[in-house]
Amino acid sequence: MISVIIPLYNKEKTIKQTVFSVLNQTYKNFEIVIINDGSTDNSENMIREINDERIKIFNINNSGVSCARNFGIDNSIGEYIFFLDADDLVYQECLLTLIHKFEEYPDSEIIFSNYFFVESNGRKVLGSKIENYVGYIDNPLKMMFQEKISLRTGVMLFKRSIFDNNKFNTKISVHEDTDLWVRLLNNTKIAYSPAILHEYQKLHSILSEIKIDIKKEFAYHIKLNRCKSIYQILIYCNNINGSIIRRIFMKDYKTTFILINKHFIYLPILILTYFITKSFK
Repeated sequence: MISVIIPLYNKEKTIKQTVFSVLNQTYKNFEIVIINDGSTDNSENMIREINDERIKIFNINNSGVSCARNFGIDNSIGEYIFFLDADDLVYQECLLTLIHKFEEYPDSEIIFSNYFFVESNGRKVLGSKIENYVGYIDNPLKMMFQEKISLRTGVMLFKRSIFDNNKFNTKISVHEDTDLWVRLLNNTKIAYSPAILHEYQKLHSILSEIKIDIKKEFAYHIKLNRCKSIYQILIYCNNINGSIIRRIFMKDYKTTFILINKHFIYLPILILTYFITKSFK
């Protein structure tokens, strides 16, 4: 069984469409575990209008997306875990394609696929650039840094056992997925399917539009001296650079200074990483 875990906070306009994209899957052996993270809109009622015994709803006090996902893991029963955001869509063959890849690549603990990044003008861009490749990924952190592969919720299927010793950091609610993916990829076998199984709607992303508490961002909590590989360092530096640039763009200079000051000792490698990244774009 696959446990589809959906954290929910004020998504009354999209949650039904997201849930139906799961209910319409060709693969039927799943449960949908929805964690209502203290929504203040009509989100919960929208779900309760759907009559399907595979849907389980849990209500918790607003604690952030990391707490909600961890709660979902602890309160699900599937052998496999699939995370989905409450405003995303998965294509009909998504779960079936991913579960079949575990049969082809049994040593894997994570299977992931390709997806469309849907821009605000409706233009669709592929998330991962290795369209014609299929199979094990030998150095996923290197390929992640080079932007050849893109990992996100909605395209990744996990064996439950991977979460025995790894969970989302509950202090983080922005790029919390990057934090966990990188930690997992240091010690995990992963395989890829080029099938396009998901849509990520930029329309629903708010990271570039609002000011977020810096202490909830992964960039604030990064400790480069604890990295286990050069590519982990480079990915983390990219994340810090991205946060700094976004906050400068938003004229949030106070928080920009806090972030630069926190990582000041690593400023040369942050600058070097910026130019390395620009070189292959």
